[in-house]
Amino acid sequence: ISINNAEKSFGFKKILDGFALEATTGERIALIGPNGCGKTTLLNCIGGMDNPSSGFISYDGVDLTKKELDLYRAQNIGFVFQNYILLPDRTVYENLKIVLNMFNLSKEEEEERIEFALNAVNMFKYRKRICGQLSGGQMQRVALGRAIVKDSKLFLMDEPLSNLDAKLRVAMRSEIIKLHNDLNATTIYVTHDQTEAMTMATRIVVMNKGYIQQIGTPIEIYNHPANIFVATFIGSPAMNLINAKFVKDEVILPQGTIVKLGKDFEKAVNDFYVKEKANLEQELKQIEDNFIEKKEYEDKIKIVEEKNKNHSTKMLEYELQKLREELKLCLESNARRTYLINSLEKINALDLKKEISVIFGIRPEDIYDTPELFEKYADSKVHIKVDVAELLGAETNIYGVLNGQTLV
Repeated sequence: ISINNAEKSFGFKKILDGFALEATTGERIALIGPNGCGKTTLLNCIGGMDNPSSGFISYDGVDLTKKELDLYRAQNIGFVFQNYILLPDRTVYENLKIVLNMFNLSKEEEEERIEFALNAVNMFKYRKRICGQLSGGQMQRVALGRAIVKDSKLFLMDEPLSNLDAKLRVAMRSEIIKLHNDLNATTIYVTHDQTEAMTMATRIVVMNKGYIQQIGTPIEIYNHPANIFVATFIGSPAMNLINAKFVKDEVILPQGTIVKLGKDFEKAVNDFYVKEKANLEQELKQIEDNFIEKKEYEDKIKIVEEKNKNHSTKMLEYELQKLREELKLCLESNARRTYLINSLEKINALDLKKEISVIFGIRPEDIYDTPELFEKYADSKVHIKVDVAELLGAETNIYGVLNGQTLV
């Protein structure tokens, strides 16, 4: 599946902004992010329940944004929703058979597909059971079977396990992965549960406010988060973020605690800012090149300025002021452009040879209370007053405060 610069707006509110993703056969892609970040909107655009305002979505080379492809999508894409949408007064068998009405199959082919799908989800022995009499886990299996019976190679799943209890969710995660591997399908999976994303996906797409924050394997995103949002969204408990100072190869925390870093870290910091600046400048140029409304206002202002220069009148002055105010509002409406300009200003103001302010991120599992380490890293000790100790069986989470900042 190929998604190229997909955008979706409802009125002035942009839900998806420049979304791009390539997924190959056999991949399990998890879309994760907070409520309202655009996950389900994207899934709906792929599945044809909605269309992107602009951009391109294709599956196996077929343009999925065309309305006349409704039957193609229905036949080739398997949907599994949060609410199972089964016919409660029909049997398990009948719920799958109804799906096959859109195919021109013989009776034997229908029976073969239904038997295969029900065996795949361990529901063959319940084929004559009325769906309204099934448990939540059994209904979710039927919903999966209904997607499988179409012989689809692309599955779209929108939080399919969120209605199940914790124990059943764990069991179903394993079953969906096994099914996916057996069918060699491509799965795009929407979830707000980071555990599901980490355990089920071959790649994770972290989203926030319509933007992709990071794409990577679960271990890449966990060990190398692209920004503060990803760092705090992935991982439980979340990564600790501490305001600190960076000088050469040392990070100095509140209380004067020193964390020594490798000698090559100073170069890494320089390389980061050089690369970050180049990326921000490139994205800003793309926005400026495609900011049609800005260009239209600037052209209008230029014409009125020229007229006013040759023959100034109160009417022209008023028109010029109005156009400038409208241009200002137009520029302010592009939040991403404002963010890029502000970020570049901050980077250009930095002097990397001096002490710079940084946010030091450390995961709770990388903080130790081993006596031997206290001796070896005497400068790296930190003292906190424990507010809460949360016993979780094999481990305990300790919550405290370090100079007004929570530390776990």
